[in-house]
This record gives sequence, structure tokens and C-alpha cells, in this order.
Amino acid sequence: MLNNEKLNALFPLLKEMTLQAKKADSPFSPSRAAQHIERGLLIGFAATMLVLVAAVAWYQRPSQPPPHDLPGSVAAIYLFGMLLAILYVAAVTVNGVRIVWRYRHERFPAILGALEIDLKADDAFLTRLRAFDKPTLEYGLIQYRNHWGVSDKRLGSLAGDIRKIGLFPALTAAAMTAATLMKDGNNVLFWAPLILTCCFYLMGFIVVNQRERPEQVITLLEYAVTYAGEPTEATHPAGPTDKVTNVSTAEPNAASPTAA
Repeated sequence: MLNNEKLNALFPLLKEMTLQAKKADSPFSPSRAAQHIERGLLIGFAATMLVLVAAVAWYQRPSQPPPHDLPGSVAAIYLFGMLLAILYVAAVTVNGVRIVWRYRHERFPAILGALEIDLKADDAFLTRLRAFDKPTLEYGLIQYRNHWGVSDKRLGSLAGDIRKIGLFPALTAAAMTAATLMKDGNNVLFWAPLILTCCFYLMGFIVVNQRERPEQVITLLEYAVTYAGEPTEATHPAGPTDKVTNVSTAEPNAASPTAA
């Protein structure tokens, strides 16, 4: 049976590991202001596309004949959305070039910098995880993986796998579908599934981008489960033992000289 006290102690640790925001302070990452600008531009573009689809659907309502030309308000919304998309791409490019230029004499500075930060920060979490027994860690891993996978499964059943589709291709396909519906003068009822699909695309995009740290925590838990119950430092006189082959990896001692 599992110990309730250990489970109560494991939850705050998993919560702290999940909410760890160490990468935001990395010198290889964009500044907080740049991150806010990028996020704001992306959210603004997505919201503008939803407003565009809703505006076109409004002009296609049954009580009004379909317009032959694109209304001025719809054109303005479309141009504003494209402007936000261009600004977002420009902001990402400028931030990327700035970081690359700052560390131009190093190879893969962003990846190696984040790796160095993770090695130091997550080592403290692994040390605290060693205080728990293997059944408790396995149970925590099962529950943690299950709860973080539920949101992906539910959104995937409604809007598909946004990782394979991508937000911009999905919204581009939605815009092309909206143009086809507007050209054919279809009833407003045909627009409802398109609007809902765009909303679920945005939800899926947000959920996917929030899964990076939880997936890393799952990997850390799997590592902690693998080595649970083992001593921190090898105390075997023959040297460390390979976990796969169960053979000592220490070199044989040199033969002691015999007495004359």
C-alpha cells in the first residue's frame, strides 16, 4: 500500500517542477519584453482571423444578398491580420538574429545554454525525488502522465493533431474555406463549423505550447523511477556495475609485487 504522507509530499514537488520557469531567465532566450511582443502579435493575428471569419459569415446571412465585391470592413480586418502576421515573423526573426549575432563565435549557443541550465536546475529536483520509494514514484508518474495526456486526447479528437497540422497552415486552410463559402454565397449555417474549428485550433495551439515542461518532468520521473532505491555514490570495491550487462566496469588492480 502507498503511504499517504509520501503522496502528500510528492504533489508539491511535482507542482514545483512543473511551474519551474528557469528557461525564461536564460541569456540565450529573448527578453521578457520581446516574448510578450511575440505572444501578443500571435494572439492578435489569431483573434483577427476569427473576427474575419465571423464578419464574412455576417455578410453571408440569409436576410442579405451575397456581396459581389469584398466589403471594406472585411478587407480592413484582413489587411490588419496580415500586418500582425508580418510583424510577428519580423519580431521572431529580429530576436533570433540578435541572439545569433551576440553568440556568433559559438555553435548552437541557445540549445547548449538551455542544456546547461537544465542540468544544474533539474539535478536538485532529482535529489529530492530520491527521498521517495519506487512504488510512490511509479504511481506519481502514472497519474502525472495521465492527467497531462487527457487534454491532448480531447482536443485531438475535436481538432486533430495541431503538431502535425501547424497553426498557420490550419488558419490558412480556414481562410481559403471562408473564401470559397463567400464566393458561393452559402448560408450562414455553413460557417458555424468553420468558426468552431478555428477556435479549437487556437485552443490546441495553446495546449501544445504548454506541454514542453510537463513532458520534461515526465522524463525526469521515469529517470527517478529507474534509479530509485540505489545509493547516491557507488560503494562497491570492484567499481561501478553496468546496469545492462551487470558486469563490473572497474579495471583490474595491478598485481602486487611478491616478496623476494
